[in-house]
Amino acid sequence: MTLLFGVCIIFILRKVASWHFEKTMDRWSYINTHAGATGAEVAECLIQRNNIQATRVHITEGVKTGAYSRYGKTILLSKDIYDGRSVAAIAIAAHEVGHSECDRDNGMIMYARFCLVPFGIILSKSVPILLVMYFFISGIIYFLVAAILAVMCLQLMSVWIEHDASRRALKMLKEARKYNASEIRAIKKTLNAALMTYIVNVFNLKIV
Repeated sequence: MTLLFGVCIIFILRKVASWHFEKTMDRWSYINTHAGATGAEVAECLIQRNNIQATRVHITEGVKTGAYSRYGKTILLSKDIYDGRSVAAIAIAAHEVGHSECDRDNGMIMYARFCLVPFGIILSKSVPILLVMYFFISGIIYFLVAAILAVMCLQLMSVWIEHDASRRALKMLKEARKYNASEIRAIKKTLNAALMTYIVNVFNLKIV
């Protein structure tokens, strides 16, 4: 009964965090910044200003999304972010540049997560199996707890990486002096809404 209650709470928190993120993105996707630069232009500008060498910016599939490939040293932005001039577009573009800068300064941390993700996926998929086995083999509880803790640690690593990228993004945007205080606050709200989805995901035990 306690386990079922916990699963329900996690499910509700995930839905709330996802709803809050989508609502925040929708709100700031229709409000352009005074600077008028696109997400791609902002990314290129921040890359040059902060001397992040060999990083390229390209369009990728999807909507309201961005990613950083550490092996290709490439920032991937969906077309609406790449060409967008909204607060949300700037927030996502700057966030991915934050990942690029983090890779330059703390590459081992990102490399460690990259190497651990395959093991984390295996462990996360084994948790339901171990949970069922626990009802028949009580001694399996130690393996179950170990698998859960390992997955949670990897998720916490992801939270730190995402938080660090957002922190770097805000710092770079403030130093650029192209955005007013209200725009910076809006960008911060957008980044925090995205981070909340990662925090809630710590208890989801599913590596994404």
